[in-house]
Amino acid sequence: MALLLLLSITHQLVAQQALGSSAEVVAMLRGHTKSILQIEFSHSGEIVASSSRDGTVRLWTTVTGQSLITIAGDKNTEISNMNWSSDDRRLAITYRSKKFWKLAVWDVTTGQSIINQRFQDICLLECSPDGRTFLTLDDELKLQIWDVNSTQVTHTLTPALTATEPFTVSFVANGQRILTASAGKTIQLWDVPTGKLIDTYPANTYGLPYPRNDVPLVSPDKRFLLSGDANIHETDTGRLITSITEEKSPASFSPDGKTVLTVSYDAVGKSRHRQSYLSNQKIDDGDEFTAFQVPEGIHRIFWSPDGKTMAIMGLDFSPRVIDAVTGREYGRLPYGNCWPWTMCGSDGCEPIKFSADGSVLLRQKEPIKLWNTKTVSLITVLKAAHLPAVFSPTDGHVLATRSEDKKSVLLWRLKR
Repeated sequence: MALLLLLSITHQLVAQQALGSSAEVVAMLRGHTKSILQIEFSHSGEIVASSSRDGTVRLWTTVTGQSLITIAGDKNTEISNMNWSSDDRRLAITYRSKKFWKLAVWDVTTGQSIINQRFQDICLLECSPDGRTFLTLDDELKLQIWDVNSTQVTHTLTPALTATEPFTVSFVANGQRILTASAGKTIQLWDVPTGKLIDTYPANTYGLPYPRNDVPLVSPDKRFLLSGDANIHETDTGRLITSITEEKSPASFSPDGKTVLTVSYDAVGKSRHRQSYLSNQKIDDGDEFTAFQVPEGIHRIFWSPDGKTMAIMGLDFSPRVIDAVTGREYGRLPYGNCWPWTMCGSDGCEPIKFSADGSVLLRQKEPIKLWNTKTVSLITVLKAAHLPAVFSPTDGHVLATRSEDKKSVLLWRLKR
């Protein structure tokens, strides 16, 4: 018995040492005086930006941790968003207060401000992916397109939106088009250079069972849109690419925009709990290449960046990690089911994030735990880390989190 106890203690110590050595802090980025709100890597992963309650945005080099730029904001404003341009040359920062919105666009290469402008009576502000234009939507749902360099309105649009219903207004097709849609109304596609309405599409009338607003209206890369519950179109040309068969419902686009995930069910009455079936369908030719069973009640779907792995959450089952190509289940994460209507405390629906290479995943829940994707085994617990936790988009083994006092950014290197 004593020998067994000794072996057990030794095994626990070895396991703890293995976990503790799986990740190390390679840089602590200091400078903020209040709690950090957001952390965003540039597309290349070479720069990391952090926003704070102190009103500043700070930029750092990922490799050395050297401070590059400190951007001071107005007092009594909240930094609501940070967006990198597709070439990483510009950073757009959206500020919001009780009385106004403000957009600041900075040239990262020169450290110079390109635009710093306030807006009254608007409910939405978004910068295009190329950083050359931005849009504002006012309280009367009038949409204006602005040129960043001149800060002049180039076009004013009147989309078919309803203030009392959920709506979508977003740049698509790498900023060359704007998509507008309101619940139950026609989807519209607008040309940014001319401001003209170039296409309309039938509205989508359904979504995943919980909730309805999870309808995948556009793919993550904004190259495809879904209309009429079944038809997938290119956002830059409006061309119909493929259609989804009547018995299936679209559930999610893959992050690379190559496939669409659909869900179907057993016939009603076959059993008290219907079996769900997920199918992967290629967008370019409509071919279905994977179909597999999952429990009914899927609420959220998360993909690895390469589209090869997914994690699903449901109302009646714990999160599952699945090979998106074969349908094989790698394992189940030891978290509870996702219940979106919990009035207090955690609802169990915290997002799951994958590393750039898809080998590691985490749930946006403290304490932050890193999991091996293929074995769904615990790699390590980052006790000194606080959310948000953001993987580098290019290096699957670099992770940024807040520090224990939440005022610094910790850069972690995950050991291979």
